[in-house]
Parts: sequence; C-alpha cells; structure tokens
Amino acid sequence: MIEGEGCFTDYTNPKTGHYCVQMLVASTDKDVIDRLVSLVNMGRVGVKDYTNNEKFRNVNGDPYKTQWWWTISDRSDFRSLCTKIVDKMSERRAARIRSILYNISKYEEPNEITR
Repeated sequence: MIEGEGCFTDYTNPKTGHYCVQMLVASTDKDVIDRLVSLVNMGRVGVKDYTNNEKFRNVNGDPYKTQWWWTISDRSDFRSLCTKIVDKMSERRAARIRSILYNISKYEEPNEITR
C-alpha cells in the first residue's frame, strides 16, 4: 500500500522554522485506507469528495472519484513506522525515508529521541 500509493515529504516551515515531516497514502478505495489504519494504528484519515465541485471533472464531465487519504505528520510516529518498513521498501523509497530519518535526528532534542 505505502510503496505504491504513498509519498514521503519533509520541509522546514518558512514562518516558524519548524521541521515538518509527512507520510501520505491516498486511494479511491476506502477499504485500502481502512486496512492501512488497522495495520499501523496511528495517523489520521480524511476524504476529498468531488461530487459537487464543478472544477474537478473528467473529460466526460463526470466528477472525480472520492479520494480517501491517511497521513502521519508527527515526527515520532513517522520515525517509528518508517524504521519498521524502510527495509521492505524499494531502493528509491528507502533512500528517501533514510534521508528524512537523518534530517529528523538533526532537529530533535536528545531526550525526544528516547521517548
């Protein structure tokens, strides 16, 4: 699920200087997101419903499918899950995860790492 439908992002908020991370998985199949939530037991779920939005239509004029998403933005949750899955990911995704985990370690206080 995460390999095919997920993305990993990190950035420094320009207003606050706070280092932010995010793992996001999106799918038009709600059962995929429900399964992910049941497996990882963390993060939050949301939905984008395009039914009544005229701006989001396909070439036939039909509304886009409803999109379900799951995300983690807490650094400790991100680190906890990513350290468990990094070795199961493709080389490219694993490199991205390791890069973000390294960056997290630069921004955290020593006692925050051992929580």
